[in-house]
Amino acid sequence: AALASLCPVRRRKAVEELWQLAPFGDPDAVERTAICLEARDQHLRRAAVEAIGRTAPKGDAHAVARVAFRLEHLDLRVRRAAVAALPQVADRGDRGALLAAVARLEHQEDQVRRAAIEVLPALAKPGDPWAIEEVAKLLEHGEHFVRRAAAEALAALAPTGDGHAIDEVVRRTEHQDFPIRLFAVKLLPQVAGRGDDRAIFAAAALLQDGSELVRQAAEAAYGQVRHADPSEEAGEPQDGGGA
Repeated sequence: AALASLCPVRRRKAVEELWQLAPFGDPDAVERTAICLEARDQHLRRAAVEAIGRTAPKGDAHAVARVAFRLEHLDLRVRRAAVAALPQVADRGDRGALLAAVARLEHQEDQVRRAAIEVLPALAKPGDPWAIEEVAKLLEHGEHFVRRAAAEALAALAPTGDGHAIDEVVRRTEHQDFPIRLFAVKLLPQVAGRGDDRAIFAAAALLQDGSELVRQAAEAAYGQVRHADPSEEAGEPQDGGGA
């Protein structure tokens, strides 16, 4: 009854006490707390974020699903609450939570994809090769906006120079579909940086690609990933003369 109250104070108190009164893992308690992530009152949303992790064990599939569902909400405040709540119901590396977030990278709404990109680093272990591989699969997606979201998520999960990320992007430079190769070769400098042999060889191989667009992108990428010329690194000699 208190959760249905029009009084925000009573509702906040009810959420804060729910996890103490309900059996741990009770689906009904999880559902009622997750619903409060949609509340207009910011204090109630914050209370729900804090309480949701106390209603069920980490990794509980129902809790993960009910929170992840709110990543798709039309209200930015609710999506932010879901971004904050998802790590409360899943340990880092939890594959169910990661897959739920990765799936939102394919959503039609840009705001939902943004929420997924934001939450992924909080769900994945640093440099997690499995998470990187799951995101990289979307680099082959038929929709450009999904590939772009995957590229941004990849950058959020892996720092420049991460070997797993480089391998995944290099693999897509060999894809049979030229839009995938084109996207991948443009992405190479972002994931590899300068001087990585895998990226250099991949860009060089595409200099002879059948698509002019791919060849042009490969030339640009090669210039960015090739080993720096020693003269470029040294720069112009400084005038050491004094008075």
